[in-house]
Amino acid sequence: LNEENVASNELTVFPNPTSDIVRVEMTDFDPETPYVLSVSNIAGQVLERVTMTSADAVIDLSSYNAGVYMLKAENGEEVRVVKVIKTE
Repeated sequence: LNEENVASNELTVFPNPTSDIVRVEMTDFDPETPYVLSVSNIAGQVLERVTMTSADAVIDLSSYNAGVYMLKAENGEEVRVVKVIKTE
């Protein structure tokens, strides 16, 4: 099961791969149940948390080392995860 394909209709992360900023868009965003976005490294350590207050958000990854990161969006009811590749 590919998590990126499952969530692709509702959660879009671009550009991916990126060297600095990623934009996160959610087509079914509901302000009544806002999502918390978290960026984790491959070891599962949470590096950053952002609350989505609208259907799109911007996350700056420029200070992170090149590698694979997991972007998780959760609202208490559902969780969506997208792998993000950070380049130099």
